[in-house]
Amino acid sequence: MSADADEGSRSAPDAERAPAGPQAKGKAKRGSKATQSRAATEAALMAAALRLLERDGVLAGLSLQAVADEAGVNRGLIHHYFGSRQALLRAALEARKNAGEVPFEQVREDAPVDKEAWSFEAHARDSSYARVVALLALDGDEEFAPMPYVERRLADLRRESDEGRLPQDVDLAAVLVMWDSFFYGYFVMRTALARQLGVTPEQLDQRVIGTYNRLTGRDNG
Repeated sequence: MSADADEGSRSAPDAERAPAGPQAKGKAKRGSKATQSRAATEAALMAAALRLLERDGVLAGLSLQAVADEAGVNRGLIHHYFGSRQALLRAALEARKNAGEVPFEQVREDAPVDKEAWSFEAHARDSSYARVVALLALDGDEEFAPMPYVERRLADLRRESDEGRLPQDVDLAAVLVMWDSFFYGYFVMRTALARQLGVTPEQLDQRVIGTYNRLTGRDNG
């Protein structure tokens, strides 16, 4: 693992410090522009981190210098805006989770097997979320929560159990753990598994979801 994982906050680069003396005039007017610039830089850094994880894999670690170079910014901005590699990755996870908020709400009333199929297909389109979760777990980050929307998902499972779509006495939290462990494990190992079988990752996805549909009866619907 890179030593970057445990680096703490540092002072902002000179270019980011507020102007002093006569230059302070008009500072309020520039505030909105500065806020927009910070948001754009944060977004660029999070996107760069995800691209590097997709390109190099989880076990290669994640160098903050490489992230800064990929985003085209000063490395000091990572420490200034996020404080550490782990905080950067947690922010990237949160951004991805927020981006999935609307589609998640749209499938909440679907049958459990359909929701999990939707989740698999969403991860297949973009496996970066699973890669970030894996790296944070390997880093030993105690502040991140790997299961998204956990309270709402548990509420949905309780409702589905009451409706008879799940066994009454099943451990619902364990159901979430099982599903998420499968997703994260599969999408971290997906490329290596496909290579071993002599197929592309996309072909493997189709085989896995096809098998899931047969086992759950979705292909009879």
